[in-house]
Amino acid sequence: MEYQDKTRKFLAALKKEVKAKSIPYQQLADNLGVSIQTIKRQINAEDINMSKLMALCEAADIEVSDIWRQTIQERPQITRFTEAQDVAFSKNPHLHRYFHILFAKTLSPKEIENKYKISPASTHAYLRKLEKLGLIQLSLQGKVRILVSAPLGFMAPNTRTTNQGFKKGCYDLADRYFVPNKAPEMKIVKTLKLSPQLLGQINLDIYELFSKYGGISDRYFINSHQPAICLAACLLKPHHTLDETPITDITSNDLKKN
Repeated sequence: MEYQDKTRKFLAALKKEVKAKSIPYQQLADNLGVSIQTIKRQINAEDINMSKLMALCEAADIEVSDIWRQTIQERPQITRFTEAQDVAFSKNPHLHRYFHILFAKTLSPKEIENKYKISPASTHAYLRKLEKLGLIQLSLQGKVRILVSAPLGFMAPNTRTTNQGFKKGCYDLADRYFVPNKAPEMKIVKTLKLSPQLLGQINLDIYELFSKYGGISDRYFINSHQPAICLAACLLKPHHTLDETPITDITSNDLKKN
């Protein structure tokens, strides 16, 4: 699955390069000795073997390594729920759950209907509401197309849907943090002094980290039985810094007492 995902991205990047260089499909077809229909089918395919990928690149005079490097280094971008979607999910947790099942492709609408014993009218209401929110598209035959891609997330700090659970998680983390036998497996706390530019870079690095592992979670583990965790990161101004700590007269005995 991961290879196929990279293949799709590779083909998309190759197609972009072909367009940027204004290379006609007919030229590619002539170089490979195939029909233009074959070229169109290959370059728009969902999957293709490596030999054909290399042949297409050679026909377009594009380095395979350059395209592949772009594909590997590409980082997924987090898709944020809109304010309207957030409001709808916060007011209707069952709607959020319904969408999560559809997004994970765990069950079809009919299978959800049967499993949770809801009426066809309820199924229709769920689907129409999600369509109105711009999260899905329904075909005339009733097939569902998801309009958002992984990784998905809410816009902090004003998200209504996750704030309550996040607040509880923060209290839980604080309790465990100060109790050694309940502490998280890894915790790092570091007070920093950095320029606004470097603080901006930290935000970008954190965003990339969340995007990377959020994409892996949503694509490959969304239907797994792994325990769910909440990954959170924020920059906080400390209530008290070293700069504000007074230096007072002490004796060697005072140090021994501590």
